[in-house]
This record gives sequence, C-alpha cells and structure tokens, in this order.
Amino acid sequence: MSGIEIVGVTLAVFPLVISLLEHYQDGYDTLRNLAHFRREFTHLVNELNREQIIFRQHVEGTLRSITESEFELKDMMDNVRSERWKSPDLALKLQRKLCGDGEYENYRSSMWAIHDSLSGMSKRLKAFEISVSCLWAVLNSSSPTGTVLSLPRLFNAKA
Repeated sequence: MSGIEIVGVTLAVFPLVISLLEHYQDGYDTLRNLAHFRREFTHLVNELNREQIIFRQHVEGTLRSITESEFELKDMMDNVRSERWKSPDLALKLQRKLCGDGEYENYRSSMWAIHDSLSGMSKRLKAFEISVSCLWAVLNSSSPTGTVLSLPRLFNAKA
C-alpha cells in the first residue's frame, strides 16, 4: 500500500472509530447513569428504613407512656388495624400527655404530614409500578411487523 493509499484508508477509518466511540459513550453513559441510580435508590431505601425504625421507636415510646399494659402496646405495635388505635380514651391520654401550648396540635399536624408524604410516595410508586408493567408488556409483545422490541431499540434510537 502506497503512502497516499494509507492516507485514504486512514480517512475512511476515522469516522468508523468516532462512531464506535460515540456508541461506546452512549452505552457507558447509560451504565453510569444506571449505576448512579442504583446507588441513589439503595441510599433512599436505607434512609427510609432508618426513618421507619426511628418512627416506630418514637411511637412505641409514646404508646408505652399512655397504654395500660404491655399486651395492649404489643397488640397496637403488631397490628396497625387494631381497634385500640381508634380509642377515644387513648386520644384523650395523648392530649393530656401533650398538654403544653399547642403541643398536641403540632403533634397531630406532624403525624398527618408524615402520613401525607408516605401516601404520596406510595401513589407515585404504584403509578411507576404500573408504568414498568406496561413497559415490560410492550417489550414482551410482538410488534405489528412480528419483531419483538428490544431494550436497545427502546432506549437507544441509534440502535
């Protein structure tokens, strides 16, 4: 191969190498984003687990100070649908315990805020779950042309 021919081949190889690097970069970015998402998601799950432990300990301590017995406490902690949670007597005891200026109202407001936040997260996660289910249904179904959709086609328009 002459010197000028090698120049022509080299010119032809440049776009191929650039294209390969761009596709590599797309794949790398996707994997990097996925790894980042996994770390953040794991961190979020760990944070929520810690918050659940702290909240549960707080509720147990509060109940211990206003319930009559360990049995009653255990029943309430183990059964969130227990009728004991609806007891007007229990609510009155909590009000007496939190008798300072606005303490009970602030406590109730905080509990409702936590409840609303968790309910909102739950609804969004259920919507996400439905979206993922629909996505998998699309991925696993045949397209009108008879070809099955693949993840690379779905997430990378260049594929």
